[in-house]
Amino acid sequence: THGSGIGLYLSKAIVEALSRRAEKSANQSLLKALKDRKSEVRIMAVLALGSRLDAGETPTLVRTLEDRNAAVREATIYALGAAGGVAAVSALADVVAGDYDKKTRALAADLLGGMGTRAAIPGLVSALDDADKKILRPSLEAAIRKIIERTPQRIKEDKLDEERRAAVESARKAEEERKRQEEARHREEQARQDETRKQAEAARA
Repeated sequence: THGSGIGLYLSKAIVEALSRRAEKSANQSLLKALKDRKSEVRIMAVLALGSRLDAGETPTLVRTLEDRNAAVREATIYALGAAGGVAAVSALADVVAGDYDKKTRALAADLLGGMGTRAAIPGLVSALDDADKKILRPSLEAAIRKIIERTPQRIKEDKLDEERRAAVESARKAEEERKRQEEARHREEQARQDETRKQAEAARA
């Protein structure tokens, strides 16, 4: 037992040291630590990876959601929230919609709300249908509210800019059409005048 305690201490120390290294190789070592027999080591590895992973490595972290230890699964949800990105949002949305316990689903919803990604809203709304009123529903409603409230001002501004650009483009096309019609009328008038002149010259001849 004493030996296993030393082994755990060494494993945790190694994971902690790896988490401080910036090299890419450290990520690979931390990913391997996700398969360690000791749950404490797996938890440390998960949390260390959360802020380090590239988007392409996130699926490996996602698989830890299937860990047999509830604390490891919970740590994975926090790590995915820290990792961010499309894959993390998708994974957390799957947890909210999936066959997990209510507290785990509520935690995933809380993290999605904190991430503020509008793409998560449909899944959160859908989960309201079968949500437990005491645990899950409040988290879902709070997450949806947070995301809506955190809609970046730039999105609103971009939408206004897009509307302005559309209005300007519409006005430009209308002006071009007006000029085209005016030129067409001018050509028709010129043609009538030329025809009238020719007929007058023919009559004089």
